[in-house]
Amino acid sequence: MAIVVTRFVVRRSQSVFNLKALYQHLHEWAVENEFTPSEKDADFPETLYYDARLPEGKSLWIWWRLKQVPQGNPFYRKIINLDWHTTKIKDVEIIHNGKKHKMQQGEIVLSCQALLETDYDNQWRNSRIMSFFYESFWKRFFWPNLEKHKEELKADADNLKETIKRYLDIFSSVSQERPFRPPKGLTESDY
Repeated sequence: MAIVVTRFVVRRSQSVFNLKALYQHLHEWAVENEFTPSEKDADFPETLYYDARLPEGKSLWIWWRLKQVPQGNPFYRKIINLDWHTTKIKDVEIIHNGKKHKMQQGEIVLSCQALLETDYDNQWRNSRIMSFFYESFWKRFFWPNLEKHKEELKADADNLKETIKRYLDIFSSVSQERPFRPPKGLTESDY
């Protein structure tokens, strides 16, 4: 049984960002927060990576299914489903502090769903002995601590959301330089 704890969507349209660096940054977040079995890329739970080249730009669909079993607990686990969708992605070059950087410009949508899954291996329901105790275990031991587990997962999801927003805000805003020509009309110093 899975309980939806929280959902969020982060959208950026026509922004400039480094897609590869964002991917690596969120991959590191998943490893640091122990949502992957190991640091090896072969063990990373990426279930879909689809790259479509279209006339208006590149589109990507990426699905991550991150799972964490806290402290080896066999009864519940945390699941974070992170879905990426990018459209109209084009490679651009920007100059920052006198250095040229290759970036991407386009639309990006990251949607996340955080779930708390109980008895995920069906060990309690399928066992003849433990199935008798499942109902009492649920009511006496797990149900009183359910809010604590929900808050932990919500904190992890909020941490992921802030990480995404912080990264996109830092690297998406390009400083505007003064225009070559002075503005027309009255300025503040004229009154």
